[in-house]
Amino acid sequence: MSSNFSVAFNLLPGMGYIHRGQYMRGVIDLICFVALLFTGWALLSTGNIILALLVMASSAYRMAYMVRVSVPLVQQPSRIDDHKILEPQSMIAVLKPRWWIGVLNWPWLYIALVTLVVVYLSRVTEMSWMQILKGASGALDLAKGFLAPDWTQLPDALKYAAQTIAIAILGTLGGILIAVPVSLLCAKNLMQATLLTGSLYYVARWVMAVVRATPTFLLGLIFVAWVGLGPFPGVLAITVFSGALMTKLLSESIESINPGPVEAATATGANLFHVILFSVFPQMSTVFIAISLYCLEINIHSATVLGLIGAQGIGMPIYEYLSSLAYGSAAVYILVVIVITVGADYASGFVRSRIK
Repeated sequence: MSSNFSVAFNLLPGMGYIHRGQYMRGVIDLICFVALLFTGWALLSTGNIILALLVMASSAYRMAYMVRVSVPLVQQPSRIDDHKILEPQSMIAVLKPRWWIGVLNWPWLYIALVTLVVVYLSRVTEMSWMQILKGASGALDLAKGFLAPDWTQLPDALKYAAQTIAIAILGTLGGILIAVPVSLLCAKNLMQATLLTGSLYYVARWVMAVVRATPTFLLGLIFVAWVGLGPFPGVLAITVFSGALMTKLLSESIESINPGPVEAATATGANLFHVILFSVFPQMSTVFIAISLYCLEINIHSATVLGLIGAQGIGMPIYEYLSSLAYGSAAVYILVVIVITVGADYASGFVRSRIK
C-alpha cells in the first residue's frame, strides 16, 4: 500500500498507526474504541452507532491530515547540506490545507470515552445534584450545631480521644512487631540465595498482599465477631492491617538499599542473620522511623472510623449523636478529632524532618 493509503482503511481508530509501524499507539486506540463501543451501547443504545461513526470519521480525518503533511516532506526536492527541507510558503500550505477544519482533528476518541465513563460512573453511584439541593436544610442544621457546640461534652470527648489514640498506638506497635521480621522475608535481595528462602519470599508476599487487600473496616468486623465489642478488636484490626502495610513499605526500602555493605558482609562469610544485623538495619533506621510515624497517622484515622462498628473510640459517640440529630454534641467530638488528627500530622512531620 502506498504512502497515500486509502482513507477507508483508517476509518477504524488505531489502524492507521499500525500501518505506519506505531503498533503500541494503534493497539491503545483500538482498545479505547472497543471500550467506547461497550460503554456507549450501555448508555446510548442505538445512539452509540452515531457516536462511533463520528469518532471513526474524526480518526480518518486526522490520519489523512498526517499523510498530507508527511508526503511533501518526503518528496520535496530542494536540499541544503543534503537535508530535505520545505520552503516557508510550502510549509504553510501543507500544514493548513483548504479542507482543514481544526475541530475535526481533536482526539474525539479519548474525549468521548472519558465523557461516557464519567456518565456511567455517575449513574452507578446515583450521583444527583438535586439531592444536594434537597439536603441543604439538613446541612444548614449541621452547620448551626458546629457554630454552637455543647462544650459540656468535652470531658467525655477527651476520654474517647485518649482511647482512640491508645488504640492507634498499640495497633501500630503490634504492626511493627509483625512488619520487622516479615519485611525481611519479603525483600527479594535478601531471600533469593536458596530455593527455601525464595519459596518463603513468594509465600510471605502473597499473604501480605491478601491482608492489605482487606480493608481495616472489614478486619474490624471480623474481630468484633471474634472477640466481641470494645476497643480490643480495633487494636487487632489495626495491628494486622498496619503490619501488612509496613511490611510492603519496609521490604521495598530494603530492596533499594546500597548493596555494597551486604555484598561485603557476604564476602567475609557472614550468615544471613549477621548480614541483616550489621548491613541492613544500619541503613534502615531513619526509614523505619519515618514509615512507623506515617502508619501511626493512618491508624489514628482508622481508629476513629472503627468506632462505627462497635470498636469504641471517638467514632462511636460521633455516630450516635449524628444519628440522633444532636449536632451540637457531635460538633465537640468532631472538633476534637480534627485537633488530634492535625496535631498528629504536624508532630509526625516535625519528627521526620529531624531524622532526615
